Amino acid sequence: MATNGESTDFIFSSDGVRGLSGINGGYGQTWGQHGGDAGPAFPGGNGGTTVVYLESAASGGAVANQNILVRGTATRPDGSVIFEDTFTVAANQLGKIIATARGGDGGNGGIGGNGAHGMPGRDGRDAGPGIAAENGQSGGPGGDSGAGTSGADAGCGGVVRLKCPKGDEYLFMAVDGLDSPLEMVRGGFGGQPGAHGVPGNGGPGGYGGAGYTWTEYHQRSFTDHEGRIQYETVPVTFNNAPGYGGSAGRPGKYPTRTLFRGMDGVPGRVELVVAGDRLGLPSNTYSKRYDFTMDEFAIAEEPGPNVDGIFEFGEMCHAAGFVLRNVGGMPSPFQRVRLELEPGKWYTPIKSDMAFLSGPLEVNQAKSADGRIRFQISYPDTERADDYAPIIISENVVPKAIQLGPELQPSSMVGSTPFERTYPNIKYTRALKVRFPIGN
Repeated sequence: MATNGESTDFIFSSDGVRGLSGINGGYGQTWGQHGGDAGPAFPGGNGGTTVVYLESAASGGAVANQNILVRGTATRPDGSVIFEDTFTVAANQLGKIIATARGGDGGNGGIGGNGAHGMPGRDGRDAGPGIAAENGQSGGPGGDSGAGTSGADAGCGGVVRLKCPKGDEYLFMAVDGLDSPLEMVRGGFGGQPGAHGVPGNGGPGGYGGAGYTWTEYHQRSFTDHEGRIQYETVPVTFNNAPGYGGSAGRPGKYPTRTLFRGMDGVPGRVELVVAGDRLGLPSNTYSKRYDFTMDEFAIAEEPGPNVDGIFEFGEMCHAAGFVLRNVGGMPSPFQRVRLELEPGKWYTPIKSDMAFLSGPLEVNQAKSADGRIRFQISYPDTERADDYAPIIISENVVPKAIQLGPELQPSSMVGSTPFERTYPNIKYTRALKVRFPIGN
């Protein structure tokens, strides 16, 4: 229950819990260490059962006049009780009733850890006098990347059961979301897939040892031109070639397993149960609330000497002939529906004028409302108008329909009750084209 200004909202939920996401794998920490695999994601929980019972004095029960009893129960799929309580609220203080049994979202998949890079190969020993250069050693292999995990499946929607006695069907208008009831029991969203880690690069090969060049001075003998043996010192150069560089290590391996998004949960169901009356009539169960659209209405000038088929500035007109159709899935309440006009830019409805539709209407039944609603067309600002251009304006006349609760004097034209809710699907409008009877 939440109090918002002058109204009180009620929230009853048996939504399934969200599944836990997979734990990410750890990164490789030492040369060539593999990344850790991610943990599994967990599925979302299924929605349970949410039951909301509504009752007022209109059904002949013990609830005080202009009060509403609200009883809510939420249970898990295993039958254990989450919440159960009963409230009584004044009809003019009842806000929204939110009842859900959605499936929990699946957990997201985890992300695999990155593999560590391979160890660099050791450099070869440099050459020296009489010592050959060594080749560089190969680099170590990179670590394999850790495997990610797929997203988990979501939970399925549960059951929202809305109940009232016969005569209190008007209270279903206080339940939020019945225009799109499957949203109240939708399945959860499947978890998003994780990702595999990044494999480590192979270690670079070591450098080959440096070559070495040196010179030695040796004596050698030779015979000169006189036949004598002579000796001389000559330089002799030696060269040890450099070593070869080592090859790079192989990179780590990447998992080949494909990761998937989890499956969305299947929606549950909404039940609207109208209990049998106290005379023994049976209960009825519906999957969709009643709802109204408007098939037609007309606008015309008020009767008088100036009726000429032209809507003129300053003229009194009226809307009448409102035809409403029950496009819902159950009979409409027997309490009346009030019709009124939304104020416009160029017209002002007469506040005391209303039209009324008496119920109930069966599914797909259309019926005309009684009464008409006058409206006054405004005058334009002629000082700002072009002297030569005719002043013509167009605007849509927009009606709306309001479900009333129990009326103390239903036959009166007061048409105001502590409980009132507007039907959202009244979209039909009439174009109002206004001008002076002759060009200005």
